[in-house]
Amino acid sequence: MNAPSATALIVGDMQAGIVGAYAFADAVLPVLESVIPAARDAGVLVDFLVDRVFPARGVEILTAETWTGSL
Repeated sequence: MNAPSATALIVGDMQAGIVGAYAFADAVLPVLESVIPAARDAGVLVDFLVDRVFPARGVEILTAETWTGSL
């Protein structure tokens, strides 16, 4: 088993505009609400992947952001 300092929980595209478009989100959100705080309490880094699209420029960027706030 990896040490918490060598482990990360990566959560992808869970922002409001994405979550509302998928029916499965209703089942996923309660799980994340318990898993994310548990991971943080264990010292695991929690990163969120965010897909940013800039249609006017024809650019799509996938970024990783570490959110330190609460859900």
